[in-house]
Amino acid sequence: MISHTGTLFNDGPLRRVVEAAVRARESQGALDLDDEVRRFVRTAGAADSSRWVLPVVAVAALLDHTADLLRSEGVAFFPREFTERLDKARDDVPGEEFLRTLAGRVRMADQELDAGFDELPLADWEAAARFPELLGFGPNWIYDGEFPLLSEAQVAFRSPGPGSRGASFGTALFPLSCVRGGGSARVLGLGNPASGFGVRGSSAVVQPVGKRRGVGKTFPPSPPRYGEQV
Repeated sequence: MISHTGTLFNDGPLRRVVEAAVRARESQGALDLDDEVRRFVRTAGAADSSRWVLPVVAVAALLDHTADLLRSEGVAFFPREFTERLDKARDDVPGEEFLRTLAGRVRMADQELDAGFDELPLADWEAAARFPELLGFGPNWIYDGEFPLLSEAQVAFRSPGPGSRGASFGTALFPLSCVRGGGSARVLGLGNPASGFGVRGSSAVVQPVGKRRGVGKTFPPSPPRYGEQV
């Protein structure tokens, strides 16, 4: 009989948090674990629907529950993929202790204001998860030479068509200074330094303001309508 409970540990929020710890450890100091956890919390709370389905505090509780299972049931209870991923993340820290530490970091990040993209740049994995419509924005809309100015490419990209809603919202959210040269540049396809991105025809775009969860709602301004200058 095939057990489907392993998915709880091999996919979903538990996997995402442990993967964040793996990225931080394997980066050899380039990434900070607290920053990666803050990015996870920012992504998990980006939509009202995701907060309704699985609040961040529930993710922290799941980490604590997994630590309890690791103590009571042992490593053999879990899928091999999960324990291997946990081993990469924890180094020489006991697994139960490491999971509880992660739970505490998640709770702490959830109590803080959401970090703006100028303070905590958008990571490549974060951009791909939140704005999949923006994949290939650079090569498809800027570098092929159809539009001489970045502002013209942005207006065309926001025009009605398949995926335009998500693309419009995503491009309105990104300050150019946070996209250019950052991890999200790889997702957007903005890695060509000879393109002049951010120089020719560029202008500031709106940035989402932080919010404290559970205390009202704060929404970013609506993206410009088709034909408006950015």
